[in-house]
Amino acid sequence: MNQQAQPTQLPSQTNDPKPPYILSLDVGTSSTRTLLFDSLGATVTRVHAQRQYQLTTSVEGEVSVDADALVDLVGQTISDALRACGPMAQQLGAVAIDTFWHSLVGVDESNQAITPVITWEDTRPYNASMELKKQLNEEEIHKRTGASLHASYWPAKLRWLATEQPDTFKRATQWISFGEYLHRRFLGKSVCSLSMASATGMFDTRKQQWDEELMHVLDVRPEQLPQLGDIRDSITGLSSQYASAWPVLRNVPWYPAIGDGAAAGVGSGCANLDNWSLTIGTSSAIRVVMPPDKATPPMGLWLYLVDAKRGIMGGALSEGGNVLNWL
Repeated sequence: MNQQAQPTQLPSQTNDPKPPYILSLDVGTSSTRTLLFDSLGATVTRVHAQRQYQLTTSVEGEVSVDADALVDLVGQTISDALRACGPMAQQLGAVAIDTFWHSLVGVDESNQAITPVITWEDTRPYNASMELKKQLNEEEIHKRTGASLHASYWPAKLRWLATEQPDTFKRATQWISFGEYLHRRFLGKSVCSLSMASATGMFDTRKQQWDEELMHVLDVRPEQLPQLGDIRDSITGLSSQYASAWPVLRNVPWYPAIGDGAAAGVGSGCANLDNWSLTIGTSSAIRVVMPPDKATPPMGLWLYLVDAKRGIMGGALSEGGNVLNWL
């Protein structure tokens, strides 16, 4: 008799936490949150900090947020959470981060943002995406990157910036996601996780490297894209400003940001082919975790990575909890 597979059972909440603790940051498109987890994976009930924010929108289709303002907001939630931790803050063992997928930030040689954080919701690159569809073989791009030539992804955003903001495009020494920008502000350096890279639409998921054809077509050099790493490639050592503000985090490892969708899939216990996760946030999505070399997603679906050994395939709608805001 076949039995339906059950999601992995994860601890939920605890009033008797076991150290060491993990400070967990979640940066979404409407709020940023900080939680505390214990060594068994349970959330510590009395530690929760959240700050809401509004995206910048326009009739032209802009949906963005000021990069430094969002960094400051994340910093405020960290400070709030550390105060709530009390003595437990002395036993922090790691900082973990997930952020919204598909964001793009241009930085200069000083690692300062020269663009806002352009989110997946921004539709200004639509015409650029249509242009790329005519120029490239979208099915081949999709096979390699797991992503279509949609306005949400980096190829369309970069083409749009090169066309509409050529001076900014030329000034940028690197193109990164908000997760890497956050690390650079807090730590002075960053690693781009395979999870974050895989959702840019610029990343060959089989070869696990930046896609050569897209770099050539978009006039982007390899050194203009972030250094790649996996989820275990932590960074230690806060910059002086933040080491002074958060001395308990001075020597704690910070792990690379992963995509919020990857975190939602694994965190809900749906970490294998037998269980699919359905999430409704600002948008809505259904996802399944699988070996990345075992699947070629049909057009209309995408395939990103959780890490080097785990892919996550699914589909998404731009409408979810944001419908309530519209109403």
